[in-house]
Amino acid sequence: MFNKKFLSLFLLTTLSGFSWLNAANSEEKIPAKFEENKHCFQCHSQQFYTFDNPVTEKKERKAMNPNFVYNPQEFYKGVHRNFACTDCHSSDYESFPHDAALRLEQKYACMDCHGGDPEYESYHFEAIEVEFNQSVHATRHSEDFTCWMCH
Repeated sequence: MFNKKFLSLFLLTTLSGFSWLNAANSEEKIPAKFEENKHCFQCHSQQFYTFDNPVTEKKERKAMNPNFVYNPQEFYKGVHRNFACTDCHSSDYESFPHDAALRLEQKYACMDCHGGDPEYESYHFEAIEVEFNQSVHATRHSEDFTCWMCH
């Protein structure tokens, strides 16, 4: 016998997994670079990733550094939701596995994109930078402590 309650519950739980996409950006159904970012989130949204090792010719499974795991649902709720990962990271990241030298790549700071731009004047990024530089975050931590650590 077919259980209508079971079917309703199944459909509700299955389809609700996709509701974040509509909630992420009500003006656009799919964020601009959604397809482009899928490849990155295949690994960077997981605790483990797999790859074909060209040296050993075997498939390997490795633990992802927790600092490099990102929740795509949270990303697509944010103000940078229409960005491609390679808008901020080198296009060299498009090849996988990534070249180890890319880990040394300098990360963009907020002011690299938002500083001195009249379009972002209302956000007061310059004032935020001054306050940040006077905060415990900047004065008690190394210069490696940046806005990206929390944002």
